Amino acid sequence: MGAFLEQLQKVWPLVSQAGWQFATLAAAIFFAGWLLGRFMSNERIETLKERIEAYKEKTGGATPEQASARIAELERRLDEAAYDPRLLKPDQLAKMAKALSGYPAGQLMVSRDAGSAESIKVQAQVVKFFKDQGWSVKTGATMGISNPPPSGIVLFCREPVALTINMPAVRAALDAGGVPYEMRFTKPHPQVEALQLNFSDAEDGFWPR
Repeated sequence: MGAFLEQLQKVWPLVSQAGWQFATLAAAIFFAGWLLGRFMSNERIETLKERIEAYKEKTGGATPEQASARIAELERRLDEAAYDPRLLKPDQLAKMAKALSGYPAGQLMVSRDAGSAESIKVQAQVVKFFKDQGWSVKTGATMGISNPPPSGIVLFCREPVALTINMPAVRAALDAGGVPYEMRFTKPHPQVEALQLNFSDAEDGFWPR
């Protein structure tokens, strides 16, 4: 401001001689500045309006509070969908490991029904568990089993039982962990594993969420 006044003092003699011309020029500059400010203000307002309209389109006209509530609800549903009630809890795994420690490491196939998407996670968890205990574990997929139990878990043991030395160990682990399963015996077959733990879809409501 001080610099502007100094410059004005220097040219004041000229300004005083051309008063009307200077006043007209000053008025024109002021008006141009006012128009520019008004234009920029209108531009900002229009930009804000466009942003608001875009927000309303994306959120269905919801307020920020309503949008936040919707996002929270969607996140809750996503977490619920990702939750698998059949996954074994840490305390179950600890009990199973303790029970299994009383037996020598053996061999086991852990399979699942190829059409059972809900069995993918628990199959992977059980495979990792037995491998961590030093067992030799194979994985596979079946084309469904006849009359699956409500739990969707079956332990197949190939006869004669005497040849399946690992069966007592697996049963002890499952029982210790409180894992509901059905025991079934199969006829000898060269392409059938001696011991197979199979997962398939459980009945609705069997595993509480």
